[in-house]
Amino acid sequence: FPEMGESAIEKLLNALQNIREIDFGEDEILGKSTLNIGTIAGGTAFNVVPDKAQATLSIRNSVASEMIIQKIDSVLNGTLEIKILNQSEPQKLHTVPGFETTVLPFGTDIPHLQNFDKPLLIGPGSAKMAHADDERIEKNQLTEAVDIYVKLVKKLLAE
Repeated sequence: FPEMGESAIEKLLNALQNIREIDFGEDEILGKSTLNIGTIAGGTAFNVVPDKAQATLSIRNSVASEMIIQKIDSVLNGTLEIKILNQSEPQKLHTVPGFETTVLPFGTDIPHLQNFDKPLLIGPGSAKMAHADDERIEKNQLTEAVDIYVKLVKKLLAE
């Protein structure tokens, strides 16, 4: 009599749909925050009403983490348990005139380097290749990066 049980998976799916509808906010420089539902798990067999279910989400926030958490808490209204595995604030980094800059939606170690005056994030290759099955940089990208590093150091020392 499945209709007599409460499916943890159905409850989770409803909650996830509500979370997907949240406007997580936008920063004028960093853009919109993004949501990825990375994993969903639950149940033990097709003919058993699942009593447990879980999902892992990745939110790349362009606004304060606390605002995101409050929005999720508000939508869930205590119906599910939330466990935060990792949390960091969006970062706006120092820019150097004459060097190309861009905004990228990924985490870095920069928040742990706050003792440095003006941390920079720079490196060879494309961020789109990071963590891909065929992650790599080309030899010419590496040599171009060395040239950029030299120019960057000279520019920073001249400031």
